[in-house]
Amino acid sequence: MKFSRQIIRVLLILILLAFICSSGDAISGGEISTQAQIADSSAKTSRGNLSAEALQRIRVLESVCAQDLATPPRGVGPLAEKVRGSLLEAASSLAMTLKPSVAIITGFWIMRNEIKRPDGTIEYLGDASETDGPVGTAHLAAGLARAGILVRVVTDKPNESAVRAALEEATSGIGATVPLEVVPWDLPNESTPADGTLDMQMEKARSAIASIAKQWKLIKITHVMALERVGPARSDGRPHNMSGVDVSKYTAPLHLLYEAGGWTKLAVGDGGNEIGMGSLDMKLINKSITNGKGGIIANAIPADYLQVCGVSNWGGPTFLFALALLRPDMAEQLLAGLTPEKDKAILQAAVEKGPAVDGIRGTRELSVDNMDWVKHAELLKQLWKAYRKGNSIN
Repeated sequence: MKFSRQIIRVLLILILLAFICSSGDAISGGEISTQAQIADSSAKTSRGNLSAEALQRIRVLESVCAQDLATPPRGVGPLAEKVRGSLLEAASSLAMTLKPSVAIITGFWIMRNEIKRPDGTIEYLGDASETDGPVGTAHLAAGLARAGILVRVVTDKPNESAVRAALEEATSGIGATVPLEVVPWDLPNESTPADGTLDMQMEKARSAIASIAKQWKLIKITHVMALERVGPARSDGRPHNMSGVDVSKYTAPLHLLYEAGGWTKLAVGDGGNEIGMGSLDMKLINKSITNGKGGIIANAIPADYLQVCGVSNWGGPTFLFALALLRPDMAEQLLAGLTPEKDKAILQAAVEKGPAVDGIRGTRELSVDNMDWVKHAELLKQLWKAYRKGNSIN
């Protein structure tokens, strides 16, 4: 008999409260830190107060991450509101797992676009990985690895260099290795148009995915997160970008890997077309997304726990902050890399070595989703404020 989502949510929160308030329960081979170990020396709050504080701060973190700061707004507010509470559920699921092992799926290829300038010249935009996805994935993977949680990342061949560059920058000097697994996929070109080879591509990709899934089951992967990864739409079974364009030729079917095992399925998205958005009603996506393409792009693949963000990259750090509140014994390691300097360095590595481009502008610059890096740095500061004090967004 299946429980409703509401019942599961209540059970998770009750278990979590007992988990935080318990004294000395072992998990993952370590002891839960006492309040004195994690609080300021002048703070004398009880364990019960810590529980209430942690839950409130996670709620604020979720609100900060869900801000729709795009110009013009995308309309993700109603989507985020519909899954409010999922951040707590997702982080709790990992926090209460005895031996967690995580895989993260990411990478979104931006098609080439030709722009004719007023002077008659042609400018080529895109034709690279998107800056949204690799950065958030790199933060998340590095934080988990620092904390001793086994983690690996998977993408497809077109996005390999950008994801690898971001991952290497994020994990530099942490003393832990984060494997990157790559599913084969060839981009179309003039000499070998994808139309005639798509079936062959799918066969190769499916074989690689089956092999990876088998390995994941052997090593007991417990959680898989799709972070800014497009998947098949409910409208036609094909992946689409935000403009409603079919991007099947540029996208390996990594959703098959996401669904290949009994692991807990987490997802982060910001537009409606990403894996995990299948958890939301298609009518809600169609009504909410402001460009009028929601009915075309609405993803078909559901998640156990979906986090809707203003920008998907923000989901990686936000998850780490939430997990740190639930596992204060790991907090220092989980959050060590969440600095503006490191965030900028990860983005710069992806842009320069990937290369990677802003998914909206199509240009190689330090921006994500038409927002310059300084705006993302400010969002990171807001997350730190919510984590430390539980303050509101403003």
